[in-house]
Amino acid sequence: PDGIAAKRAVQAKTWMWRAIEENLIGQIRGDPRAKDRIATLEERVISSDISPSAAADEVLAHFNLWKSEAGS
Repeated sequence: PDGIAAKRAVQAKTWMWRAIEENLIGQIRGDPRAKDRIATLEERVISSDISPSAAADEVLAHFNLWKSEAGS
């Protein structure tokens, strides 16, 4: 592809991933089962009781469990 087409292809891929990220974050934050757990993890991250990546892993692990329990 020429320069413009290549640039547009990269932009399209970037926009796709941005949409995925925004959608997933919205689903996680909007899940009533996640709100209390996320608040607790945020406080633990702030107080350095848990690393940000460990907290994120925990949220994602719980989210995957909640999704499978819902049959999604």
